[in-house]
Amino acid sequence: MVPDQEQGLAHPRDCLRLIGHEDAEAALARSYTSGAMPTAWLVGGPKGLGKATLAYRFARWLLSGDPLPLDRSSGALDMAPESPVARMVAAQAHPGLIVLKRPLDDRGERLRKSIPVDEVRRIRGHFGMSGQARGYRVCIVDAADELTEEAANALLKTLEEPPARSVFLLIAHAPMRLLATIRSRCRRVTLKPLGIDAIAEILTRAAPDLSPSDRALVAGLSGGVPGRALSLAHGDGLAIYRETAALLSRLPQLDWDAVHEFAGRLGAAKAEQNYAMARALFGGVIRRLVQYEAGLENAFDVPGEGELLGRLSARAGLDRWLDAWEKIRVLEARADALSLDRKQVVLSKFAALTRVASGADCGL
Repeated sequence: MVPDQEQGLAHPRDCLRLIGHEDAEAALARSYTSGAMPTAWLVGGPKGLGKATLAYRFARWLLSGDPLPLDRSSGALDMAPESPVARMVAAQAHPGLIVLKRPLDDRGERLRKSIPVDEVRRIRGHFGMSGQARGYRVCIVDAADELTEEAANALLKTLEEPPARSVFLLIAHAPMRLLATIRSRCRRVTLKPLGIDAIAEILTRAAPDLSPSDRALVAGLSGGVPGRALSLAHGDGLAIYRETAALLSRLPQLDWDAVHEFAGRLGAAKAEQNYAMARALFGGVIRRLVQYEAGLENAFDVPGEGELLGRLSARAGLDRWLDAWEKIRVLEARADALSLDRKQVVLSKFAALTRVASGADCGL
């Protein structure tokens, strides 16, 4: 597994199939066939929806030099895996494609937290050496909302005077974090969460060994995000969710020995993936509790969670749970910025919910 690849998942450049985003694919393909394709696209939406997969599919399609006709029956941007372009892109060896992403740190072990300006400066040199007799040159930025301020300004200058026959595909998990001047130079294509049937199809193909009950639980927890569903299915997500729900069901009389043991595992040196997964699952329970309190219908009801939400709802009202949810999110952001001890962060979140379930303020 390479550093920019999620555990248990294929890298987006290797994914030749994309389920549930046919309208977005058709919009990209039509922009080419119309003869008025924009230089820059901003592909937005939550992490895990398939934005990078879509960008690579469009890049392969453009780099073929003679894009295939629009085919809504099989996928607008489908390409045979044995095609030369598909093989070169998978091998990161196509001369017409450059991908800007977070580089490795000085030790070569982890990705840096942002994309530095030196990455963006590679564009001019790369395109200057990758002239083609026909077809486009493509730059994928994964992800544009991870650019430093200096890098974002350098990219803006390039978008103002782009190389000839170039296409920029800017992936963004939070598009509003980008400079307004960058957003204004891009055509938007926004991916949305998928329906339950699409998630079920993805899980059937990618995780055929899941039991029907586990498949339904994964689909509910995914919130319509394929990457999240696959991470849950292939990792420790289901076990982490069940343990989290079991601990929360005891509020306000928590089993603190069990909580400390759980937090210790998540705070271990090589448990970053499980910590991130637990954080998302914990936040998801509290978010759905707030929705439950507000009388909102969840887009995805998590099987078996209704009893837990009802029990917690009886312990405190909407205002207190909403306050706890918001303050926990602030705590997590501060922990990220300051590299706080992960075990202590987990313990602090459980302690905050214990206070809320006891009728007090969360105290964060």
